[in-house]
Amino acid sequence: MTKHHRSFGKQVSDQAIIGERGVTMIARIVLDMGCSWHPSNQRMEVGIDGEIELVNPVTREATNAVIRVQSKATMRAFAAETQEGFEFTCDSRDLDYWLSGNSPVILVV
Repeated sequence: MTKHHRSFGKQVSDQAIIGERGVTMIARIVLDMGCSWHPSNQRMEVGIDGEIELVNPVTREATNAVIRVQSKATMRAFAAETQEGFEFTCDSRDLDYWLSGNSPVILVV
């Protein structure tokens, strides 16, 4: 007897998984640093994956100092990738968006 697998047409792409792994890695590192991680609402994410709120390391008080974060995760090799580094060229639309805001943005590649 064979089981039939019914397909509903909805699939999770490899890139979606890689992207989520990148954001999850950022969250883990931010929390390990003792800061607060606020992920973006994934349904409305248009260029910022989340925010880091800095925490005073002595008093543990939240500072309301926020750094926005954009993740670019991939499993492919980067341009000119070596053991020492790589090159990453940002899309001009991304740069314009990040630079137009009122909070600093870091790019995590």
